Amino acid sequence: MPEALSQPLASDVTQSQTRDARYASPVLTALRSATKTRHAILDRSMPLSDPEATWAHYVAHLQMLAAWLEPLEQWLSAFNDGPQGKQAPALIRYTDIIRADLGETYMPADKLCHNAAQHAQPDDAAYRWGVCYVIEGSQLGGEFLYKRLSTRLAPHPLKYLQCKQAGRWPEFLQAMATEVISPGQINSACEGAVNAFDALLLQLQARENIL
Repeated sequence: MPEALSQPLASDVTQSQTRDARYASPVLTALRSATKTRHAILDRSMPLSDPEATWAHYVAHLQMLAAWLEPLEQWLSAFNDGPQGKQAPALIRYTDIIRADLGETYMPADKLCHNAAQHAQPDDAAYRWGVCYVIEGSQLGGEFLYKRLSTRLAPHPLKYLQCKQAGRWPEFLQAMATEVISPGQINSACEGAVNAFDALLLQLQARENIL
C-alpha cells in the first residue's frame, strides 16, 4: 500500500493495492521496500491511529504534519525540475490547508518543528522525487480517516482529510516512473524517501518526549 499515514479499512486497502498495481514500476517497488518499516511505525504511532481518536488527537496529528511539511515545502518550492517540473502535478502547500482547517487552534510550524531534517542532495531531482513520494502518499490516508472520524468529530468539517485531488496520485506515479529509471536514480529516490520518513519520525519522537 502507498505511504498513507492512517489505518484504513481492510476493503480500502485491497482497492488501493489493486489501483496502484496499474502503475507499477521499478522505482515504486524500490520505494515501497525501502520505506516499509518506517511506514509501519508511523501507521501505528501517529495520533489518529488511536481507535478512540478525539479532536485533540486530530489537532496533534495535523500540527505534527505541519511541523514536518513546512520546511520541506519551502525547500521544494525553490526548484523547477523533477517533481517540481512541468511533467509532475503542481506543488500544493498542504500546510496552508492545515492552517485553514485548524483556524485559531493552529500553531505556527516554527514553534513546533523539532530537529528539522537537513537534505544533503538539494540539486538531485531523483532524491526530491523520493521526498515527494512520501508527501503525496501521506495524503492517501485522508479518505480512510474521514470515513472513520467524520461523525465522531462533527461538526468540524475535517477539511484536510478531504483535500486529496482525484487523479493526482496516479499522475504523480506515472511522472516519477518516466524520470527515475537508472539504478543510481532509484537509489537516490529511496534515500530521499527514507529521509522524509525519518524527518516525520523526529517530530513523533519529540511529541512523545514532550508528553
